[in-house]
Amino acid sequence: MDDEILSPEECKILEDDGIILQSHNGKRKISKSYLSSSLAPSASPSNDEFSSHDKISRTATVQYHRTRALHEMEFPEQVRSLAALEFIGLNHETAKEIWNRWSSRPNPMDNPDDLMDFVYSHTCNLWRADWSAYTDEDALEKLGVAKWLQKAILDPRSRDIYLTGTLKGWLDDSLRTNFNSLVRIHKQLKAYAILRGNGKEQKQAILGKMEGENRHLPKPHVCITTAPPPILPGHEVFYKTKHPDGLGEGDDPFISEDGAINMRAVRTYPGGDFNPTNPAWYWTPEHETALAYKTYAEVRKPYSEVWIIRIQVPTTFISTLRKKELWYSYDWKAYAWHCRKQHDEDSIPERYHPYSTPGRTQTDLIIGHICKKDITVITKIPADKVQSTMNQDNILLIGDRKATQWVIMHRDVANRLGREIRGKMHIDVYKAEEDEK
Repeated sequence: MDDEILSPEECKILEDDGIILQSHNGKRKISKSYLSSSLAPSASPSNDEFSSHDKISRTATVQYHRTRALHEMEFPEQVRSLAALEFIGLNHETAKEIWNRWSSRPNPMDNPDDLMDFVYSHTCNLWRADWSAYTDEDALEKLGVAKWLQKAILDPRSRDIYLTGTLKGWLDDSLRTNFNSLVRIHKQLKAYAILRGNGKEQKQAILGKMEGENRHLPKPHVCITTAPPPILPGHEVFYKTKHPDGLGEGDDPFISEDGAINMRAVRTYPGGDFNPTNPAWYWTPEHETALAYKTYAEVRKPYSEVWIIRIQVPTTFISTLRKKELWYSYDWKAYAWHCRKQHDEDSIPERYHPYSTPGRTQTDLIIGHICKKDITVITKIPADKVQSTMNQDNILLIGDRKATQWVIMHRDVANRLGREIRGKMHIDVYKAEEDEK
């Protein structure tokens, strides 16, 4: 995989330009000024530079924020390497063990398992019955997670957000995103070295071209602003926190070349509060809730931007949806329990079938409270103990307010939503910046 390795010639170019330092144990330090400039534009143009028509004709407006210190990075020379496994958040001993198993696998040309598949297989130890007595801290330590990532995942400031998911879920999400960040930065470095190697462009010219490039936000379809557009009459506002290095699967961008919104990139996999066996699309009407998820994402993924996506949805569209409100109640506890256990239709009481089963009687939209009880705890509750075990303490609070979610339950409805919000989407991009001297 030559495209995943910086050649000696490319390394020399990057060294001469002061972007990377000399190699040490398969790692190189990267200039913080390069990282800071390559993540996002250094300045946003004035809103006055764009007409109202221009903003509406684009798929989304984008505003960049610099909110956190950029830490010094030791960057692996190869995307798939022992050093890469340490970079994403594993300690040396565990990284070495996984690397040795993957690199020595028999018949690698016929073995489809990628290096990260071996990582996810390793984190499956968290599901072992003989690990169930471990505290989260002990489990992460035994698993060989790096100290910095242990601290980030179990950050007490984000404890309530942590409880909306699982230890394995947050860990895999962190490792996956950090690996994708590595791939992205590696591609940027290689592209820079190739352009410089051609001898036709100077350093600053290349950096200017690369500044703020993001395959998920193609420039013809986004408008950079210094403030979000006003709320349109007859619209309701919803938010979702995402990170571009963790968006969707494969190479499909969030905004495609024709400006369409790829709703697959923002779906939630089965096992959420309200979707037992199919993907669903979760949004919140509360900006404060999105900010809480942003805070948790930043500490776990230090080299990925974090986005808060704001969409404006016409009330006329919402009025066409078949809705169900599911606030804290007998049904909220029961249905959330079935969903977290990923029960199929045969295991879920018939009165809940319209919630998640596609068809003429399907529920398009479920509105309700966010559950913060650890999934691994919920799934162990016996069916006859659900009502007595789950209580109001299991509702996510942001400040003193109960957090809520609006959940699009089916793909056809999500695709319709994607068409409705085109030109009415604003993305706040939060990035790390170089410390001021």
